[in-house]
Amino acid sequence: MKPKLTGNGLVYGGRLPDRKSCCLPRLCVSGSRWLCVFRSAFSKEQSRGQETLLTWSDNEGMSWTEPEAPFKPLVSDGKPGVFREAGITAGKTGELIAALWWVDYSDPCLPLFNWKTEGMLESKLFISKSYDSGETWATPQHVSTSPFMKSTPLAGHVIISGNKLAYPFEQYKTYDEEGDWLHYSAMMLSNDMGITWDSHCITAHDPEGRMFYWDQRPCSLASGEIFVVFDTFEKGANTRPNIHAGISSNKLQDWSGLWDTGVSGQPGYPLELPDGRISLIYNDRGQNSGIKLRFSCDGGKTFPESTCFLVYSPQITPNKFIQRVNLEDVMAELNQTAVFGYPCQRLLPNGDILVTYYAGDTADTTKIWWARISP
Repeated sequence: MKPKLTGNGLVYGGRLPDRKSCCLPRLCVSGSRWLCVFRSAFSKEQSRGQETLLTWSDNEGMSWTEPEAPFKPLVSDGKPGVFREAGITAGKTGELIAALWWVDYSDPCLPLFNWKTEGMLESKLFISKSYDSGETWATPQHVSTSPFMKSTPLAGHVIISGNKLAYPFEQYKTYDEEGDWLHYSAMMLSNDMGITWDSHCITAHDPEGRMFYWDQRPCSLASGEIFVVFDTFEKGANTRPNIHAGISSNKLQDWSGLWDTGVSGQPGYPLELPDGRISLIYNDRGQNSGIKLRFSCDGGKTFPESTCFLVYSPQITPNKFIQRVNLEDVMAELNQTAVFGYPCQRLLPNGDILVTYYAGDTADTTKIWWARISP
């Protein structure tokens, strides 16, 4: 049986001028409520005025509440900051757990990324919980990422694995730090549902600084382990190899060597289906661009092209792509073609896949959309 699109629609369309750029959506399904959290701003690259907004639907996407900003700007260690991005997870006892990315807002005119040094604005992780289906939220609490004490942006929503919580993040350089960039993808681990975070695991790291495993996208498996995929970049060669993947063992403390999935693109969050298959959603930014699904029957080792299902197809012409000379060119290419992306998928109670993503006519005028697929 081939996958089938059974519904789609608009989550939010940026009706206000300072919210015309809507992107970075993450999805949560809690009972019959679909929640979507996303970033809004005047433009995609500007930090000024950015907000993390939350909306939800109680009627399977037919209508959505007017988005609100439940996570207000917060001062940390004497510095003003805003929450750039969030991800929400449904807990085991009905609570909702929000993973929050705090960014230094001391100078709102500074871009998030410093091209001269390859550093990032000071970034920290926070956590908040809701016990009324997202209506109200507790004051966000800082999550220490020690021993990773540089800029640590969020890399996904909190993952529940057995009795553990895993909080994924990455380590970047500080904003003005000179020298080589040694990138880490890692997770902080909690044995008490997020009260304390006293251990960590490294999911991917190249000590030579040649391979970068960005945007780790994890999902929990029925076995209690975590499967994770990475957007991969090879510095020096300035190439983007295929999506790589790995899997944990020994209660998340050990991780397998990464493997090439055979899929080219930027991954969204994988998902284990009730029949044991793993669903991979990803951005294909090649000549046949779009947001696509593929399925694996071998534990994520391969995702055959024959299983590919097109979720969304944009209108991008080949002259949008540029010659890559360095990392800045790679990122510029992504920004020029980023009129769609950041897909997130969650499992619905009947086994369907619910997807959110952003898309629009230009990188600065994007909206949040949803789609439902019977796999």
